[in-house]
Amino acid sequence: MVDGITANALQGIQSAQSKMQRNAFDIAKANQSLKADNTKDPTRSLVELNQNKNAAQANMKVLKTADEMLGSVLDVLALSLIH
Repeated sequence: MVDGITANALQGIQSAQSKMQRNAFDIAKANQSLKADNTKDPTRSLVELNQNKNAAQANMKVLKTADEMLGSVLDVLALSLIH
């Protein structure tokens, strides 16, 4: 159970990171060629960058919670072995 949650959280973090890199590239490209017609709107890229940052942070919280859950399960198991 925790393995699946961890895998999904890690995949979400990697996906957000990849999208953030693409957003940063689009922003840098827009700054270099403001007059080009094919340039993606830098405002949209900034909004998407923030959305992807939030997605990465949410997945990190999921990962932290899964880690804490696993720690609690191990604590309960350790106590049951002692008694």
